[in-house]
Amino acid sequence: MNELGYVKRGEYTASEPFSNLLRLLAVLFKYRIKDKDQINRFDNITINLKDANEARNVNIHAALILVEYSDNTIVFKKRYSKFNLKNFKIDNTPPTIEALNKIALNIRDARSNLRNIIKTNISTIKRHKSQAIKLTRALNKAKNKYRQKQKRKII
Repeated sequence: MNELGYVKRGEYTASEPFSNLLRLLAVLFKYRIKDKDQINRFDNITINLKDANEARNVNIHAALILVEYSDNTIVFKKRYSKFNLKNFKIDNTPPTIEALNKIALNIRDARSNLRNIIKTNISTIKRHKSQAIKLTRALNKAKNKYRQKQKRKII
């Protein structure tokens, strides 16, 4: 969101970790879609999304340490554990442009595959959503009717 309060196209923010959002998406998808082939395809997409996210996190949430010698500079990548700041990993292979580009392409491909499977199943998703809304409304109507009946008995 920018300083005027507008969300830029393609920019998403959430207070939940990506892994939690992915689990939520999986639950919702499997709740609405019953076709085993589509579920297997979705599971493969979520595996690719998890892998891409982990590769991204290794580089994005790391500190680069430069150690300079007279004729050489060594770069270390230091990554802290989110839950234990004393626990950290050091990797002496700095990220390369090619490696970062590969991560970006993997994220793009996984996102594209996710968008495609949702497009493929959108009519089923909408139909199921509509049915769920109708059932919820009918249930709420029945509950209200029952409550009113109970109130009349009390009075």
